[in-house]
Amino acid sequence: TMWTGFKVSLSTVANRLSVLSQVNVFAAKETRVSNEQVATVRVDSHASSGQYELQVLAVAQSHMIASERFDDPDAPGGWSGTFFINNQEVVVQDTDNLHDIAAKINAVDAAVQATIIDGNLVLTAEKTGLDNLMVLENAPEDTFLQDVGLLNESDEVANELRAAQDGHFTWDGLSITRSSNEVTDLLPGISLTVRGEGQTTITINEDPGPAMAAIRAWVDAYNSFMHKVETEGGESGSMRADSTLLRIEQGMRSLLMAPVAGGDGSFSSLDDIGISAGAASSQLRVDESQLHSALVQDAEGVMSLFFDPEDQVAGVGVRMQERIEMLISRPRGVITSQKNEIDRIMHDIDNSMERLTMRLEQRERRLIRQFVAMEEALHIMHTQSQWMMQWIEQNTPRQK
Repeated sequence: TMWTGFKVSLSTVANRLSVLSQVNVFAAKETRVSNEQVATVRVDSHASSGQYELQVLAVAQSHMIASERFDDPDAPGGWSGTFFINNQEVVVQDTDNLHDIAAKINAVDAAVQATIIDGNLVLTAEKTGLDNLMVLENAPEDTFLQDVGLLNESDEVANELRAAQDGHFTWDGLSITRSSNEVTDLLPGISLTVRGEGQTTITINEDPGPAMAAIRAWVDAYNSFMHKVETEGGESGSMRADSTLLRIEQGMRSLLMAPVAGGDGSFSSLDDIGISAGAASSQLRVDESQLHSALVQDAEGVMSLFFDPEDQVAGVGVRMQERIEMLISRPRGVITSQKNEIDRIMHDIDNSMERLTMRLEQRERRLIRQFVAMEEALHIMHTQSQWMMQWIEQNTPRQK
């Protein structure tokens, strides 16, 4: 029914409206990084707007070392013994080849990745920074690490491919050191990924885009509903002059245009942020430029016009949600009641049709029985008539 369609459309309006109650929609930020070869930045709604100068002096590095080169890494090495890497025990057997040893290192919880590159056993720390420097030592009386060339005779790393290193950078001139290139504790709402040495400027501004998109989506849903109301309730509509529909249209229009009193924001009506309705139509129009300016000026004030985060003011969104709930959610809601009444009538019609169908079927069966009985009677009469004709013929004297 049409009332079901109205209920679905209003549910869409309510869903779009609920997005406007989310603080992160109005507190979105956009970032610009002048040199992304130096760093990239991710921000959330907690980030403070501003311009920051970042100079990366050193990028955090993971420790990497290698063994000597072996011509055939697939051949058993003949080594045996035990060694420790970051306090994790690895046992080597004389049948193990270089790949077997790499697999055993990767199987322990040493935070080290072992690979074979051109016949070399290469060990790489999984994390960057000086705190993640790899520590290797043989078990007493064992010499495996020297045998493969990972350590020298002084128990020092024999072939260091990359030294462990902390990251070092300045943020607005403040010297900062971190063990990781992923920095999430610098400022609230800012996540920094250091990529290379150099200097870059990071600019964080308010981003009105998500709020504008959410407001447009709500306006589109509202206009779709009102178009349906105006079309079906108009002169050529299937519900023309319906008083309930007229009250819904007038009620929606009045609550949207009524000012929001008592708020602390810069705006007290939808018209203040560029949303208005025409004199001859309930459709809303959006002045994109004015809405954008309002969001740049006071995004929190625009949100408060719809939903007050502190629930002190009944904004446009609150009023519309209450009206929609009254129309479709409550058991005695206007649209719900109309739909239920139509459903009841349709149910009664279905029951009446079912009863009428049953009576027609009974009448059909009765007529069929009567027709069968008549056919049987006609057959009997025909048989009797033939018998009488034969009897008369047989018993009537023939004239000579």
